[in-house]
Amino acid sequence: MHGNGGHVGGRSRGIRDRPGCGAAAAGRSGSGPALLIKGGHVLTLDRALGDFETADVLIEGKTITAVRPNITAPNAEVIDAARMIVMPGLVDTHRHMWQGILRNVLPDGSLEDYRDVVQRTFGAKYTPDDVYAGDLFSALGAIDSGVTCVLDWSHIHNSPAHTDAAVKALFESGARAVFAYGNGQNETGRYWEIASSKYPGDIARLRKQYFSSEDQLVTLYLAAPSGSPEQTLPTFKGRPRRRRADHHPCRRRPRRPQRPLGKAQCRKGARGRHHLRALLHPQRHRMEAHPRQPAARCRSRPTWKA
Repeated sequence: MHGNGGHVGGRSRGIRDRPGCGAAAAGRSGSGPALLIKGGHVLTLDRALGDFETADVLIEGKTITAVRPNITAPNAEVIDAARMIVMPGLVDTHRHMWQGILRNVLPDGSLEDYRDVVQRTFGAKYTPDDVYAGDLFSALGAIDSGVTCVLDWSHIHNSPAHTDAAVKALFESGARAVFAYGNGQNETGRYWEIASSKYPGDIARLRKQYFSSEDQLVTLYLAAPSGSPEQTLPTFKGRPRRRRADHHPCRRRPRRPQRPLGKAQCRKGARGRHHLRALLHPQRHRMEAHPRQPAARCRSRPTWKA
């Protein structure tokens, strides 16, 4: 038997009642119904709490409030966990949830077969309803097997309707998930030619519509398309924030002397994207020693073309 991976997960701060601290937590009312998992072999994965050959786990609302033997909670729903293992849910760091309804369609195939059959044949013809069914089936199957937290590397976004269907399924499943918004699928693999796809720009709408809060079970990330750096970098290209010229990271005067840097490096104050461009395209991002200080400085603004 598995607990909610988002609240056990080795995070002792979510457990307010430590062993030997009394039964105060058992009488507190939480934000939801109380649940008492009784008499299981408890593996907390928390060094401060340790493991128990036989113990109980009290959950009030969304928080695990007590882990110890012989908890008394008269108003809690009791689950008999005798002869069972009670532990945090497992974490799957990479799963294509939309493919859940395609199980057994390619039991013995190569990576090239997977690309041609699953992505360029099935994926190219997937409807939003297919995406919803696949994501929900995968999420519920994960929970049933003890995986309560999953990263969904979702590359089936042939249209915003496909995207909405995937997000809806993840929210309805009850799993803790990272929705990694990716590209679409077509017969050629040239996802940028899918007319109905809004990847990656639609991520702004998703953030506003579904992921405006960081305190929720499903969170949003951007998945990179597969390919060489020349193909993937344009997906993430951006422009620096507007600022006054004297506030530009390559023009402002440092507060203290800095040691000289390499030819293809920006000084410490430069932003991450600026630094990455300098490493990838040193010929476009010339560095010269400033006559008034020993540190190497950027001669001009960064170039954003891939």
